[in-house]
Amino acid sequence: MPEVRVKLASKQILTKRQRLNLGSQLQILVAGTLSVRGTQAELHPEEVEVDFVIASLEARMNGLDAIITVEANQYPERAGRAQEFSDLIRKLLQQNICFPLPENRWNIWVRLAEGGWS
Repeated sequence: MPEVRVKLASKQILTKRQRLNLGSQLQILVAGTLSVRGTQAELHPEEVEVDFVIASLEARMNGLDAIITVEANQYPERAGRAQEFSDLIRKLLQQNICFPLPENRWNIWVRLAEGGWS
């Protein structure tokens, strides 16, 4: 199950409605981007977990309002495609009129790794 963490600068607080909208959009975009039908890498939006975290005042956000981190299993169908996935999710978020953050004030990081689940 992929996990998406949206780390917000303490000054950048989203309303509950904005978090719900952004969370739903991230579930759809991440599932659509990372899914490979008919394989272990197939995903559905409800399988993507989205969490919001407010950075402490001491946290280094490097001048950004948000850092979005996507962590998912690296199946063979996804291997070597982390940058492609990051670029595509960013592009799709920028095209979303409901996305509440200024264009150049956030980053997205996609991390694919081997993992086990028991």
